[in-house]
Amino acid sequence: MTDKYLRKNLSDFVTIRKSGYTYIDKTMYIPQIEHGADYAFYVRPHGMGNSTLISMLMTYYDINMKDEWQTLFNNLYIGNYPTPGKNKYLVAEIDFSLLSGNINSIQTELYSLYYAEFERILNYYKKLLTPELTYRLRNEIKKMTSPTDVLALICSEVKKLGYEFYLFIDGFDAIANSVLRQGGRINYTDDLQVSNMRTYFKFFDSINMASHLSIAKIFAVGTIPIAISKFFAGFDRGTFYTTEPDFAMLSGFTPTDLKNIIDNHPLREQFKHSPYTLISDMMNNFGGYCFAPKYANAEKLINCSEAFNYLEQYINTNFTIPQSTSLCDKCPIIYLRDKQYDIRTSALRDTFRGSRSLIVLEKIILIDKMYDPRYFYSLMYYCGALTIVGEKWGELLLNITNQNLQKNIEKYFGSFSISDDK
Repeated sequence: MTDKYLRKNLSDFVTIRKSGYTYIDKTMYIPQIEHGADYAFYVRPHGMGNSTLISMLMTYYDINMKDEWQTLFNNLYIGNYPTPGKNKYLVAEIDFSLLSGNINSIQTELYSLYYAEFERILNYYKKLLTPELTYRLRNEIKKMTSPTDVLALICSEVKKLGYEFYLFIDGFDAIANSVLRQGGRINYTDDLQVSNMRTYFKFFDSINMASHLSIAKIFAVGTIPIAISKFFAGFDRGTFYTTEPDFAMLSGFTPTDLKNIIDNHPLREQFKHSPYTLISDMMNNFGGYCFAPKYANAEKLINCSEAFNYLEQYINTNFTIPQSTSLCDKCPIIYLRDKQYDIRTSALRDTFRGSRSLIVLEKIILIDKMYDPRYFYSLMYYCGALTIVGEKWGELLLNITNQNLQKNIEKYFGSFSISDDK
């Protein structure tokens, strides 16, 4: 049985709102995002709701959604407190998570991805751009061989009309993850790989240049801040929202959120366990996230996707507590198991034995630096394996996020007993 109320694997904001699926309001963060930097980067572990967040923001800022804005946002926070940016922009999205992950086919896939978005923009904003301009742009695009030239052309024409783009990038770390899966390094002696990476870099250079034309704002999300392009190492005006306390609760569910979801479920009277029992089990298995020291003693966050999956399994098995699942299967850190990580696993031993790690969090880790043990704790934090439990002397105190992750990290990196010494 598919539980419509729980919306498992659905992230499209318009569908969620129009079809009556569960939506936990995150629109109170829109004013902070809008008044923040023009270029924002935001990283959270897999399943914390990044795609739903992007879909909501795209809907809010889309100039073509003016007529539906009231229907979609009227009973949310932002419905009572709209911002000046509401329905102001042409929105564009590049979703790198759609790539297959094969480094050798990246160029072909990137071209398909870019041109599909260019075509969507021309179709979706046809009335705004006028049919005549759309027709002319299509003809000119046919003569071009580079997506960077196409981007510059579209941005230039949009600027002439007095409009601006808001660009959303989902899965900005997808290429880096692909490199991790295939050995962790780019083979600079492989002409094909080098050519593919050059295509990737060149397009982002063009985005940077297009920001002076009509790309007014960029919001990029990912799961780990490993970058293979200087584009993601930081724009001149960029802000890394991942470490901002004001955005610590932007993604994920709190226990209060989950209690409301459970209490309002149509089958609530048939549940055989209390919300406290279910939420405690979820917290132990895929919760415990904290993204700012100021919230170390507050409600911890729970993985959204896993929470929906858990409740659906609970209902479909006649209200039986589900078996725990392994988030490590979705955690990029598993690709790092290698002899060269002996020093890293010895560092993990201290954490498994109850020692809290004290670190200065790295905001962006260039892929060539990810093998440096100094970045290990930061990498594990972003993957969701470690979480913030406090702060001392200006550095973060980290510990294993939850019991399930500890068991599964041990499975991937080897067992660490209390008596182990090294």
